[in-house]
Amino acid sequence: MLLKRRHSVNDKIHTPRHPVTIPYIKGCSESICKALRNKGFDVVYTVSKKLDRIINSGKDRLASVKRTELVYEINCLNCEACYIGQTKRNLETRIKEHRADIKKHPSNHSVVSKHKTSWNHNFNWSRTKVLHSEKHFKKREIAEM
Repeated sequence: MLLKRRHSVNDKIHTPRHPVTIPYIKGCSESICKALRNKGFDVVYTVSKKLDRIINSGKDRLASVKRTELVYEINCLNCEACYIGQTKRNLETRIKEHRADIKKHPSNHSVVSKHKTSWNHNFNWSRTKVLHSEKHFKKREIAEM
């Protein structure tokens, strides 16, 4: 004998609902949400201005000469040569070291110092460019190549 199962009002067929993300705008989003939910969508609100963006936008950017753990480029003012180096310390300190090395005795010169003394060329210290920031020493060395 077969029994027919009676379907009650509570036995609804489950159909998957599709999630939709919309920005929350007071007074407008509620009516859009209602219309979308009637069409079978689950509505999730997002905020247009996230707190981290508001907080970070007020921060002053660190001047490039104060930054650390980077790869940098110093261009020669007299020819197409440029020096690419890396440092863990801040760039300002490293530039001062290059400049001091030029004034030292020629027995232990850096590449920058050798270029200056060999060709009597000058470097554009104020336009030193940061090419890459990297915390890991080996990755900085690779980026320097």
